[in-house]
Amino acid sequence: MSHAVSQPHGSGPLTPFKSCLGGNSKIPNVYWGALSNDQLRHNSSFVALPPVDTLRVRGHTTYRYVRQEHELWSALHAGVLTTSRLPLALGLREQGAASAIKGPWGRDGLQTAYAHLVADPWSPPPRDTPTSSGSSGSSSGSSAPGGGSFEEAEEEAHNEAVRALYNATLAASTSAAAAYCEDDKRRVSELLSLRGTTAVRLFWGTVQEPSSLTVMLQLFPHAVLEEVGMYCLGSERASEQYGVGRYGVGELPTLGASPDAVIRHRLAVTAGDVAEGCAVLREGAGAGGGDEEAGVGGGAHVGLAAWLRPAAGAGGGSRGGGEALLHSVAEAILRRALGGALQPQTAGGALTVGSSSSSSSDGSSGSSVGGGRGAGSNGLSLRRTWACSVREVADALRAAAADAGFATAAAAAAATAADGGSGSDASRVIAWVDVREAVEVKNHCPFAFKGQRKAKKGGLHLEYRMSDPGPMASVRPAWVPQLQMHCLATGVPSVLLLSRSASKGVRLYRVERDDAYIERMLDCLRLLQVEHVNPRRPPNSDLFSDMPGYADLLDHTNAIAKRASVVLDVAGSGLVAPRGTDANAFWEGRAGKSKK
Repeated sequence: MSHAVSQPHGSGPLTPFKSCLGGNSKIPNVYWGALSNDQLRHNSSFVALPPVDTLRVRGHTTYRYVRQEHELWSALHAGVLTTSRLPLALGLREQGAASAIKGPWGRDGLQTAYAHLVADPWSPPPRDTPTSSGSSGSSSGSSAPGGGSFEEAEEEAHNEAVRALYNATLAASTSAAAAYCEDDKRRVSELLSLRGTTAVRLFWGTVQEPSSLTVMLQLFPHAVLEEVGMYCLGSERASEQYGVGRYGVGELPTLGASPDAVIRHRLAVTAGDVAEGCAVLREGAGAGGGDEEAGVGGGAHVGLAAWLRPAAGAGGGSRGGGEALLHSVAEAILRRALGGALQPQTAGGALTVGSSSSSSSDGSSGSSVGGGRGAGSNGLSLRRTWACSVREVADALRAAAADAGFATAAAAAAATAADGGSGSDASRVIAWVDVREAVEVKNHCPFAFKGQRKAKKGGLHLEYRMSDPGPMASVRPAWVPQLQMHCLATGVPSVLLLSRSASKGVRLYRVERDDAYIERMLDCLRLLQVEHVNPRRPPNSDLFSDMPGYADLLDHTNAIAKRASVVLDVAGSGLVAPRGTDANAFWEGRAGKSKK
């Protein structure tokens, strides 16, 4: 979600605006095609977070309900290692490492991360004391760091109820969403133009996020986007995902990630899927025999064996015997269904989305909120993870495996379909399973500075030009730690990364969770935490230079970026501009008008 703040329409500018530029200036309209956060929240396929003052914000698990543009969200970052500082803490801004992954570098990256981690974390107000950061909790006792206490569960239930009520109210509302104030749009554009191209590009990347999320809803109309704040992991919760004793209490910093949104797909699990899964279970096929890079590109037509991964629990924790294979097969069924849901088709230059696994048989939306958010969050907590979805499919497999009649009938139907028959029973949907993925948006600014000259009466003529680079040709290795932390903190199997150009379309990538990489990251963070943060001893810039396996981390970073799947590529003409946004890319110099 966008962190940009501007006066909404109707509130009026802070002061009357008077331009200092010459009349022939050509400055970028940084709000070109931009929706406000409020306009996005009024989208019927978007599940919004409620105002902060209606929430109970105390323990880490409640941070995910705080809107990202609110000042409290910024305050919650104190002492938490979030994705913005993660590359610093991993030493990836040091010259040698940055060169290896072809990323940006700078001085004192590790020292900057250290200084942030030793800062005092945000402290909630005393219980039962109303504050600007949320309503007071009614329960007593302290909440445990990392989540999981009774008090946090009660506060989380309160926040979920408020979230559902807020979205139901939005769905019933007939009032118009608040857009950006016209005078403020001109004021901000001019001030940024005076500061230079870098300032324009930084602001563009943020203010365009709501419009980019609207594009995601165009691409996947049967899915639902959900607004999220910061997902926060204490060292205890991170350790749970990698086996008891993998990391001790206090051996990792508190970790946080704030994806731009999460997208929720409703995937169909058919009788044929379950029959095929039962066959794999009966044969005892070795988990992990499939292609580790099968990914989205394989599609729903690929046999289940190609989607099998090493038999392991979510996050890499091992399970024993047949239970490990059961969950591995359940994951394969969901990954294949997800691959089918993420294959939009193009026809005649116009964008259409073929997502049969996300639509019910009667043609209605497969959205888990009934084609919108009229049902609020539909009882689906923000705590739900990939592991929850896998358990649902595993339960269906377990029940089917115990029912010899079902397995025989479904297998026969699948064989009939393979021979050219209807296979109607094999395609029968026996369960709809909600699966979430994180969404990360990269907006690419189309403006570049061209020149300036003096104007009359001490004014200044500025001129910018259009210089749209188009979507990124590949995923940058420097983005990989952020995307993998999104997977860890939110508990999702993958991230959809949208690279969006203002005029040349979009390219959508899918980056899958890589548990081996996450463990390597955490090993580095453990060294920083145990050897430097805990004893309050600032690190040197060569902290990781002699660490066993650090070179492998750098190679692994490049490998993940290289194997990111391109889900779709859409030209600018294939997208519909969001309604209610500015259509002109540039402002005139002195008048308050815009021009193409």
